[in-house]
Amino acid sequence: MKHPLKKYSRLGRECYFDAIRGKLILATPEEGVRQRFVMELVASLGWPVECITVEESLSHHGGGNLRADIVLCEATAGESAPVGIVECKAPGVPLTSDVEEQALAYALRLDCRFYAITNGSQLRVYELADGASRQIRDFPSREEALRGSLSHIEEVEDSWDYVRVPWKALIGPRLQRQIDHAMSAGEFSSACPPELAPYVIDFAGLLFAKDTYPYDFVPCRGMGVEILEDAGLLYRNFGNSAGGGWDADYRVLLCRDLKTGDSFVASVSLMSWEGCTDDPAFGNRNPKTIILCAIGDGEKDQSSLQLRLEKHLVAEGRSGALLTHDGAMTAGSTVKREVVRNYIRECAPELLDGPSRILLGRHDGKACIAGRAAADMLLRLVAYSYYRLKLRHKLHAEWA
Repeated sequence: MKHPLKKYSRLGRECYFDAIRGKLILATPEEGVRQRFVMELVASLGWPVECITVEESLSHHGGGNLRADIVLCEATAGESAPVGIVECKAPGVPLTSDVEEQALAYALRLDCRFYAITNGSQLRVYELADGASRQIRDFPSREEALRGSLSHIEEVEDSWDYVRVPWKALIGPRLQRQIDHAMSAGEFSSACPPELAPYVIDFAGLLFAKDTYPYDFVPCRGMGVEILEDAGLLYRNFGNSAGGGWDADYRVLLCRDLKTGDSFVASVSLMSWEGCTDDPAFGNRNPKTIILCAIGDGEKDQSSLQLRLEKHLVAEGRSGALLTHDGAMTAGSTVKREVVRNYIRECAPELLDGPSRILLGRHDGKACIAGRAAADMLLRLVAYSYYRLKLRHKLHAEWA
């Protein structure tokens, strides 16, 4: 957004003047995004100040204490009716599916025709009609919004264009080209041995390729859990108990605990990064390639497993590769591996491969992983991550 914001000082604190509310507002990063967007609405898109409200309470629409960042209205017969809302986030906050769902929920409550989400550098706009939404390329001017329909605004094409790499391309002379592509896509790090590349790239294809959706092996069950549905890809952000966070595309799976009948959501992703020193955002870190599995149990969504493939994926020559783990875990503090393995032995002994190793998947190295082998790997990852989260809850309860 090109509009500069003037800052004022009040009681030693920086503020913005909010022309909509007519008062000074504390200058926070999110408020800066909101004020710049309001200026864009007025100066470039023809929305008059009297048609804009900010921090609009949704209490009179059954929304309790919820507030919409920006609401756009049209005046008809002396009354003001909402037509669009904008949800603003601070710069750098990823525009995940959770943010989009929040804005959609507000738009539905207010019976709006469109909604948008922005963090200052990114903007996504959606038209809402008959309860369904479609992403459109441009934010509507007031003149466009008053037409009633936004069908004249071009729809954003489906960006899910990931194609799975054939196995032959991963074991021949074209492998290096695939490694270079995977590194540029953030799916393979320079620390990962080249002999692991075919398996890492193939697993990325299993997660991210559009031609795998929906999984033909779902529903499937094993290790005490059942994968009920494949919900496709969602861009989400998950934190863990140590305070880390990962935003990425995740393959979202609706699951069930076969013992209790409780449903939960498992989100699986793969990502990599290169090393850096004194980076303003990441500080010092080593290159890594990791599989992540987050579990949403209705109370909290949390990254339960971060599996470093340089350490836990082992190539076995012509026998393929094994994905394993040793039980390392934190739950506010380090948990002994033996405690984790004993808990897994109680919940799903099939996950154990010997006294000190948890088996999370096997790739035969003969073709892209699919069918029963793919189902087994995802079930193992989901079950292990789910039981780790249950163990964390159990330990926290004991320590309280």
